[in-house]
Amino acid sequence: MAGDDTPAGLPSHRPLPSVDIPIFRDDVARTRKNRAIWGGVAGTVAALTLGTLAIMPRCASDAPDEAAPPTSAAVPLGIGYVAPVDAGPPPVDAFVVIAEPSRVETTEGETRSVHTFGTAAGFRPALTSTGMSGPDADAVIAALDDVMDFRRCRPDDEMILVRDGAGVLTRFEYHASITQIYEATRAQGELFEGRQVEVPVDTVRIARGGTVTTSLGAALDAAGLGRALVGTFVDVFDGRIDFNTETRSGDAFRVLVDQDSIDGTFLRWGQVWAIEYRSQRRGVLSAYYFVPRTSGSETGQGDFYDATGRQMHGGWLRTPLHYDHISSPFDMHRMHPVLHRVMPHNGIDF
Repeated sequence: MAGDDTPAGLPSHRPLPSVDIPIFRDDVARTRKNRAIWGGVAGTVAALTLGTLAIMPRCASDAPDEAAPPTSAAVPLGIGYVAPVDAGPPPVDAFVVIAEPSRVETTEGETRSVHTFGTAAGFRPALTSTGMSGPDADAVIAALDDVMDFRRCRPDDEMILVRDGAGVLTRFEYHASITQIYEATRAQGELFEGRQVEVPVDTVRIARGGTVTTSLGAALDAAGLGRALVGTFVDVFDGRIDFNTETRSGDAFRVLVDQDSIDGTFLRWGQVWAIEYRSQRRGVLSAYYFVPRTSGSETGQGDFYDATGRQMHGGWLRTPLHYDHISSPFDMHRMHPVLHRVMPHNGIDF
């Protein structure tokens, strides 16, 4: 049968229990007689085989030494028999497949080999696949146990092994992202010390602007700001303009925002300090981020204020989530985009 798990060499099905069970009295007697006959034949064959092996001459090379003590084997060994050598259990990492590094860098007596996590079944198999020994892998895991979460490893994560001129592992680095870097450094002997590396972030305040043609999200994306800042416009100007229904082609915007980067690589957009939206229907809307001072050197919680100093937030939010545009509104007579028939859409897709 298809999908049967029967081993090779055996029938693909098993007969019903009633097939091999004798029904009539003569069949019962005949079955018992046949079993007795075949059992006697099997016993005779086994006895003859053991007797032949017992009287079979042994070659000169297999003759025991006269000074050697007699063997305690109950059955003599056959011709050409070689006793197996017990080499003990194989090492733990004997069957680990070593993956080639993606790149190797050698500087001032140090060798840096870069590997990817790949499809390893766990953190330790990933370490040993780089050529790291079992004791070193265990020491690195013990050092990083309270520093990083081994369950969040991804195939594209980088592992860097730093060895000295003698080939001894001195440092291990794990790069989960541009800001998540973990390091285990050999302290003394077989011990490693683990820590998360503090990555310096460069912050630059920039001003960007643009013109809306289709939607605010598309305009921000075209200005190089990405669609993530749409939520800031929606939250700040909530109650003053509906960016889903009141946006018109030709509207303009300006943004003053912090740009975070690491070694020249863009990381994320930081704090938005000022935004302005020039709407053809609602006029000029502007807001400024301000952190009020309290007593002494303490500062309060920052928020957005208009040009007159009035706080922008207040009251009920029109939509309790960030969105770029509404792709499908509530419509009892909506034409289904896939089934091409009229089906009610009892919801709003933001």
